[in-house]
Amino acid sequence: MKDSVSVSIVMPLYNAEPYFKASVASVLAQSYKDWELLVVDDCSTDGSGKQALEFSLIDSRIKYFRNPTNSGVAASRNVALEIASGRFITFLDSDDQWEFDKLERQVDFTISQSLSITYCSYARFSESGKLLGVVNPRRKVYYKDMLFRNHIGLLTAMYDRRKLPILKFRAVGHEDYIFWLEALGSAHAAECVPSNRPLAKYLVRKSSLSGNKLKAAKWQWINYRHNMGLGYVKSVFYFTCYAFYSVLRKFG
Repeated sequence: MKDSVSVSIVMPLYNAEPYFKASVASVLAQSYKDWELLVVDDCSTDGSGKQALEFSLIDSRIKYFRNPTNSGVAASRNVALEIASGRFITFLDSDDQWEFDKLERQVDFTISQSLSITYCSYARFSESGKLLGVVNPRRKVYYKDMLFRNHIGLLTAMYDRRKLPILKFRAVGHEDYIFWLEALGSAHAAECVPSNRPLAKYLVRKSSLSGNKLKAAKWQWINYRHNMGLGYVKSVFYFTCYAFYSVLRKFG
């Protein structure tokens, strides 16, 4: 695999006009400069597609693609993965942001420790800008840990394509969870980038799919029983643990 840049940033886009410019600005402000931003527009009907095209004309590192038909977030991310030329793959949704040194810290840590997958802590914000909390994941995560719940925030994650060359998103509920679960089936482990503060900002939108707890629980059950192929007893066990941790995070 020949790399033309160090980091490829995967950004699906769909009707994110109020947030998109701030997300791209957080990429442009990175202290680490060797990156490409792959924006895949899933047939947006607002002005965000035009914004993305304008950014691509200003900075050649920003590359704009538009799906011929609305295909969903998993398909949009896969389009970017096919195009990506970087050694390291990272993800940033069009309504989230990074701190200025996120990439620099993460690239340095990933290379120095010879890791396949790394991730970071992140802050959760409401649409009004209120801090809802900080997610500080455990220092190291194995496949077994991921069966209980997702420890890897997609907006914080990075993986090395030289070590994990064939990864794709599946069009299922919690597609990012399944993605990292399968990645850890191949990688030995994933590790958290050391930091005394969050390195990313996650926007909790009222309309976000993750806000629907009942739907999220249904997806998780389907993942255990069908997408992971676990038996009924194991599915019940892991689903119960998943539900427990979800309640604990809410009130903890």
